[in-house]
Amino acid sequence: MPPKERIHPRAKEMSERQLTKLCIELINRLGMWVNHNETSRAKSGAWATALLGNNGAPDLNPIVGYGILHAELKSETGRQSPEQIEWERRITAAGGLYVIWKPRDWYSGRIERELRALARPRLAPAPVRAAAPPPRQTLPPILGYAPSPTRHA
Repeated sequence: MPPKERIHPRAKEMSERQLTKLCIELINRLGMWVNHNETSRAKSGAWATALLGNNGAPDLNPIVGYGILHAELKSETGRQSPEQIEWERRITAAGGLYVIWKPRDWYSGRIERELRALARPRLAPAPVRAAAPPPRQTLPPILGYAPSPTRHA
């Protein structure tokens, strides 16, 4: 039987919102960009996030190195909803990187170690001025729909 994981005493006191703020600060400090959709309480008392699409999307989606990390944040006692489990399944099936972080991971240093490891590949600096616009990319026709050709003057 594996030894029981020691949890920092302050981890139990940290809310998901506090963990989110700390993670966003760290991600920005490491020079990465991140997206987070803020939740709020409706008059009914239920949590709500203003979004279009499927419920359960990951809390943070930082751009790390040459990819995007999908991070679900939970309080020490929090658990994934069925929709969040489905997001995890679909992201990993598509080859994406999905993690679940809790306050214990902040205090153990796991979050910072993982972000620093993922931040290692650096993007090339953006060109100051491009000589010409990049060629227009077209998507293959889908279900018989093809955009009409346009002419650039």
